[in-house]
Amino acid sequence: MRYNRIMKRLMQKISSRMRAFSVICALVMALAPISARAALPEAHYAYVAASPQGYRIEKGWDALRTIEAKISHLLTPMAASMALPLDVFGIANKAYSENPAFDTINSLAEYCLSHLLRGNYSFTARYAGVLSDAELTQLIYLPGMFFPHPCTIGVRWTRSGSMAQYHIAYYVDEDSWKQEKAAALRFVAQNYPADRTEREFLRAAHDHLANASAYDGALKGEEYDALMAQYGHFHGQQAGCALQCGKSLCAGYANALQLIALTAGIPVVNISGDIGGSPHEWNLVFPSDASGPRLIDVTWDDRSESVSYDYFWQENTAVDGRVAFRGSLAFLQYLGIM
Repeated sequence: MRYNRIMKRLMQKISSRMRAFSVICALVMALAPISARAALPEAHYAYVAASPQGYRIEKGWDALRTIEAKISHLLTPMAASMALPLDVFGIANKAYSENPAFDTINSLAEYCLSHLLRGNYSFTARYAGVLSDAELTQLIYLPGMFFPHPCTIGVRWTRSGSMAQYHIAYYVDEDSWKQEKAAALRFVAQNYPADRTEREFLRAAHDHLANASAYDGALKGEEYDALMAQYGHFHGQQAGCALQCGKSLCAGYANALQLIALTAGIPVVNISGDIGGSPHEWNLVFPSDASGPRLIDVTWDDRSESVSYDYFWQENTAVDGRVAFRGSLAFLQYLGIM
């Protein structure tokens, strides 16, 4: 009898604990879909766009869709027709494995640039860790040093262990880009005879841009929307503004000079930096005689009533204490250009 009582109490305890365990199991099963989703690599989205006020970053799927809806009528995925006229620096031919892995922003930016120079606008890569906001901006700016048209990128990534899988897509305003390239081709055809040196040709381009355009700070201020409506797709950062609209910002001058130079096969990059606390953009030329980089700053040589040459073919690329930012000079050194 005593044995039966002991066994009965034991079975009651086991039964009670089994019921508790069943409740726990039921809760676990109810939460299983949430847990499963949390265990999977989380997808992240970012959108980085150039604007007259600089670069802006929006994160999250909802923000990405909202911004894309606002500007989808302007932007087109880059395609082969968007490729640069010439790969003057020989970057596009570097071979990569399928879905390569990178551990520095410079190596990833070079990979992005090689795709853009070949006319590929969408691709994947792995990166050691998650890109910071500053590094996301560099994925526009560093390749953009070689591409004279403001770009926008959409980025999606998933994290798996120490690596993140990235899908990167570049977008441009196709209509304005085609117009800009056509304007640059016309200028080169009319102004670059066989007996003209690189320096002489770039001086002609420098003079043309300074005479045909004027710096207008309103292009980044309250009048921006009105000017966009007046001049079509162009805004102050685009080459088309300096080439065709008669008004420009410093980036517009720099993009226009670079586009003309690249169309002529002359290696020129855009440098964005700081002079005395103010953001600015100018060009570096790499002459074919390997005489070293030369600075050209059309913005500061455009004196309204006259054209100056104080900032044309300058050997001192840091004149006036200008400092390049966003890692641009380090990227040029990484590529072996400086």
